[in-house]
Amino acid sequence: MAEPAWSNEYYHDDENFELLVDEKRSGGRLRQTRQYAAALARSSNEAIQSIAMRLRSCAVFDRCGEGICPQCMSAEKRRFLERVEASLGQTPLSSITIVPTADQFSRLSIPAVDIGNHKTYLKDIWVAAGLAPIPLIAGFDVSLEIFSGCVVGNMWSGHWHGLVPAEHEVAIKSRLGSFLPKTLLVAKPLLLKEITRTPNRAFSYRFKTLFDVHHRHVESFNRRRLVSWEIIRPTHPAFSELARVLAEIGLTSRIIELGGRQ
Repeated sequence: MAEPAWSNEYYHDDENFELLVDEKRSGGRLRQTRQYAAALARSSNEAIQSIAMRLRSCAVFDRCGEGICPQCMSAEKRRFLERVEASLGQTPLSSITIVPTADQFSRLSIPAVDIGNHKTYLKDIWVAAGLAPIPLIAGFDVSLEIFSGCVVGNMWSGHWHGLVPAEHEVAIKSRLGSFLPKTLLVAKPLLLKEITRTPNRAFSYRFKTLFDVHHRHVESFNRRRLVSWEIIRPTHPAFSELARVLAEIGLTSRIIELGGRQ
C-alpha cells in the first residue's frame, strides 16, 4: 500500500507546491493545529482528549494523520490535486456535487458517518447510471445540518465534491439524476457546473479542510430556506463532534476515483 500523503514530508513542504487560494503557509497551519488541540483538550470526553494529544504531537517526521489536523489535511489535499492532474490532465472540467438521498443517508440522527457505505453507494449508482467509462475524482465532505419547521432535528450530512470532464456534463446530469431524487431534506442532490474561472479555488474546494453548519427552515417539499450558515471553528459547540466524525471517517478514506482507467 502506498504511503499516505499526510505521513510524507514532501506534501508538507510549501517549497514543493504553489499555495492555493486562502491556503495557510506551514507556520500558519502549525498554529491552527495548536489552536484546534487546545479547544479539544477542554472536552471531558476521553476520545476527544486523545485527538487533542495527537494534534499536539504532530511534527516533522512524526505526523498524526488525524482527520481534523490542518497540517495533515493540507498534505492530503495536495496529493488529491496531484491525482486530479494525473487522471484528468488538461481536459476542460466541470465541478460536481453529489448528495446521496437514499434512506440510509437521510435519517434525522447523528450516527457515525460510514464512509465505506458512502463509497459503495456512489460506485453502485455511477455504474448503474451507465457512467462507468467516465472518470470522476471526488473528495468527501461533511456538514452539520440543523432543521426547523415541519422537520425538526440535526444530522451529519455526507456528500461528495468532485471533478469530471466537462464534455460529459449533460450525460451525467441526465443519467445520474434519476438515482438522486429530491427529498424533504435535500433540495439539490446533484449539482454540475463547468469551471471557467478561478480554477484553483474550484479545485481546492473539492477536498475541504473547513466544514460547515447549516440551519434550514423547511415548510414543505418545495419550500425551504437557509436561515444561517457558518464554518465550524474551534469555538463552535459542534467542533468536538466534528473531530470525532472526521476521525471515524479517516483522512485517507476521503478520496474516491471512479471510471476511466479505474
